[in-house]
Amino acid sequence: MTDKNLHEKQKFIILRAKGYSLAKISKELNKCRQTLANWHNELQEEIANAKAIELESLFEECRVSKEHRIKNLSDLMKKINDELAKRNFSDIATDRLIEIKAKLNNQLRSEYLQPQIKSEKQMQKAKNSRQLFE
Repeated sequence: MTDKNLHEKQKFIILRAKGYSLAKISKELNKCRQTLANWHNELQEEIANAKAIELESLFEECRVSKEHRIKNLSDLMKKINDELAKRNFSDIATDRLIEIKAKLNNQLRSEYLQPQIKSEKQMQKAKNSRQLFE
């Protein structure tokens, strides 16, 4: 593989990870869509890994890291629990607090997932496994 071809494939991986369409990449790299479709199939694991890295970067830029979100949700949950401890449960507003608490619990559970960044060895293993079934 030539340096130019390697550079084009690396750029393709980055653009796909950022969500660019094959049509847009075709114009940017001056490659036909069929070549890009072939690259997409060949480089699925690298693209998925680059997407995970891109997603991690976006979370960091927006200051919505998993730990930050969980801490904020946990702090809010503590305040609600403290308020609930003071209240008489016959109060109508208490029902609303219990509803909010349930929603926060669901949000906290949903925060468990995070991007999976893989090593070169892990990507190669996944690629080899995928190719066995093609």
